[in-house]
Amino acid sequence: MRRLVLLLTVAASLSADVSVSIETTSGDTIRGKLALATLPMTTGFGDVEIALEGIESITFGTPDVVRSKDGSVVQGTVQIEGIALDSGLGRVMLKRENLKTLTVQGGEAVPAQGESYPIKIRRACKAGDKWTVSGTVRHARKRTDTWSGGTPRVEVTHASLEFAGQVQVIEVDAVGRVTKAECVVEKCVGEGGKEDFQLAQGTFLSVSLVRGEPRIVDEGDNVLDNDCVGEFLPVESSAPHSDDELFGSSTSRKAGESWPIAADLLADQLGGAFFEMKFNPKDVSGTVSLKGVADVNGVKCITMGLECRVANIGRAGERKHDAANAGDMTSSEEFALPIDETLPIASDTMTMHIVARWPSVEDCMDFSRSITRTKVK
Repeated sequence: MRRLVLLLTVAASLSADVSVSIETTSGDTIRGKLALATLPMTTGFGDVEIALEGIESITFGTPDVVRSKDGSVVQGTVQIEGIALDSGLGRVMLKRENLKTLTVQGGEAVPAQGESYPIKIRRACKAGDKWTVSGTVRHARKRTDTWSGGTPRVEVTHASLEFAGQVQVIEVDAVGRVTKAECVVEKCVGEGGKEDFQLAQGTFLSVSLVRGEPRIVDEGDNVLDNDCVGEFLPVESSAPHSDDELFGSSTSRKAGESWPIAADLLADQLGGAFFEMKFNPKDVSGTVSLKGVADVNGVKCITMGLECRVANIGRAGERKHDAANAGDMTSSEEFALPIDETLPIASDTMTMHIVARWPSVEDCMDFSRSITRTKVK
């Protein structure tokens, strides 16, 4: 699996007696122990084993969302049906349909007590700012076609990219958004997709905003046709609404607090020319939470969580909404915002699951990224 997420790496020394708390769909809470160290999970990147001692919680749904102690998030289907929980009520056999959340005791984030923090997601940069960036981006797609009847035809594709480099801001706009930057590549290795992709150590890249879209070129002014690389560079596509407008808060927040996303603005952004998705704005929902305070690479940060969903998505160009074949998009993101607002976002882990449907075809797409940044003085 190369490097799906470190939390899924299983060691032989893991304890096979893990204390958990389970919230059921009826609102009851059951505490007990699972006499196993791992749980199997099916993701868009294949089958993996979840090391229970490495996770914070599992939220069951479509898909299931697994959060680790280090902030990583993975979506998929956890195989938990029929597993026994030893509780004060005796042995309980778990059924997926009755489960809402599972929390590993001792895995919860410890929030700061009492102190409030301003929520500033977008970081104003200035020319000359430098930071190192590293991480992994992955895409997976599974298309199931039953159009011709008989045995369904299943097509699976995937791609991944590991990247590391040093970024320098060259130009910004009036509010500090980066419009041009440069990067010296330390590592860039991709697998899957149309072909494997690699850039040599020391490769120079320049990215600038051209007609509202990032354009990446090398030293020879050759355009780099790889969307995954753009995830690590600070120039983003122009959008009608900022992250602070969509997910921020006009008031300071304490650890443990949560608030709704600006669903109307997100619906406007996703349904406009920027994304061209077709749906009812009432089917957009989401929640932002301030989870706690943590040191990330030696920088004091507030840790944030973001959950979004768009339901009943129609196909581009359809004249009448086909509810029976509507799609669905869910995303989970965890990021660390340095309390010093002059510093870039310290870490960002995100997963997105999209299901597109039309008669006899289901198209499932998974995207994940895990990125860390450290400012260079």
